Amino acid sequence: MSQPHKFKFGITGCCNNCLKAEENDLGIKGGVKPSWDKKVCTFCGLCQIVCPGKAITVNKADKTLNFSMEKCIYCGKCLKVCPTSAWSGEHGFIVSFGGLYGNRITIGKRLLPLIFSTDVLYKVIDVTLAFFEKNAKKGERFANTLDRVGWQLLEKELKEVL
Repeated sequence: MSQPHKFKFGITGCCNNCLKAEENDLGIKGGVKPSWDKKVCTFCGLCQIVCPGKAITVNKADKTLNFSMEKCIYCGKCLKVCPTSAWSGEHGFIVSFGGLYGNRITIGKRLLPLIFSTDVLYKVIDVTLAFFEKNAKKGERFANTLDRVGWQLLEKELKEVL
């Protein structure tokens, strides 16, 4: 493959984004899809306190817990803090597209759900690079290509590999 311009990858194993993965053409971070087991939960509320996405609310008096997957950022902090292991999770990859760093800092967009298979991740990378090669003008960064041809075009091609 011969790319029309530089293409930067940002890859990190955790969700804290120390590497700034979303500020690369293709960013890959580790993530955890949490699940909760009511039977072993003591409703201590620690998971609610550490949740940066505000996806967890605990009512200690009623012994209830509400979890919003839509607000979850897949950081896994609920798993780490839970003293009873009521939280467990499936590890995967969070992928972002079209980030830039430099004169025009742009945070890449998440177009896909959490990916759990390395085979699927490799296909996503292949599709993304092929899309860039096919659609970019010489000297054009990936984010600018996506803005010009439309993000939905890449999203359509990516969904075909899922």
